[in-house]
Amino acid sequence: MLALSTVRSQTVARLSRGLVAQASPLDNYPIHVDIPVQWGDMDCFAHVNNVQYIKFFETARIAHFHAFREAVVANGDEDKVDFAGFIHAKSVGPILASTSCKYKFPIEFPDDLVACSRIPMDLVGEDRFTMQYMVWSKLHERIAAEGDGVIVMYDYENKKKSFVNEGLRAAIKRIEDRL
Repeated sequence: MLALSTVRSQTVARLSRGLVAQASPLDNYPIHVDIPVQWGDMDCFAHVNNVQYIKFFETARIAHFHAFREAVVANGDEDKVDFAGFIHAKSVGPILASTSCKYKFPIEFPDDLVACSRIPMDLVGEDRFTMQYMVWSKLHERIAAEGDGVIVMYDYENKKKSFVNEGLRAAIKRIEDRL
């Protein structure tokens, strides 16, 4: 994972040289995952295939889910969220209901990307939350894609929707408060 402090220090360095007029869009996302572009990610049009962006979002989403565990422990809410069930769909856990992607410009090999995610608290509902994504090109220093995913809490044992409990809601808030 790219350290947020590294991104901020690079932004500060560019600011001091007069190259950047504002903070980096990366500063608006608490979760960052470095992803190198692979030659095989490209399609016959010599840019990264559109399907890969959904995989980049998935990588950020799973990193975000793992960050929930750290936040739940830090909050002392281990008894409120079953992470074995959460990550491995054995009890109540997340299920992706929908996803979308807005492509900003085509990525080509070689490049290194940062897949980011956030969950604004106003997008946390009773049984679902919306995770927002951004894919950042390090080579071009700009946003390559943005999107979102609606994640519904699902009871895998009883095959029905569940709810975002207070332990998970507190974990989401703790992660978002890092910004």
